[in-house]
Amino acid sequence: MKEELGDKAKEPGLTLLHSAAKKGNLSLAKRVLDAGVSVDKKTNAGMTPLDYAIKNNQKEIALYL
Repeated sequence: MKEELGDKAKEPGLTLLHSAAKKGNLSLAKRVLDAGVSVDKKTNAGMTPLDYAIKNNQKEIALYL
């Protein structure tokens, strides 16, 4: 949780789905999406979870998103 808070401090608007995509945590991403979080939510810098997956070379989660 502390790491996620650190991410949020660096980039406002970061969601749990953004963090899951960034780290390649597919099971978490699935749970977050099942809970109704939008896959298209953008950070204040305009980055989507898919952008984070691609930027961090998380191919499996990028394909899922």
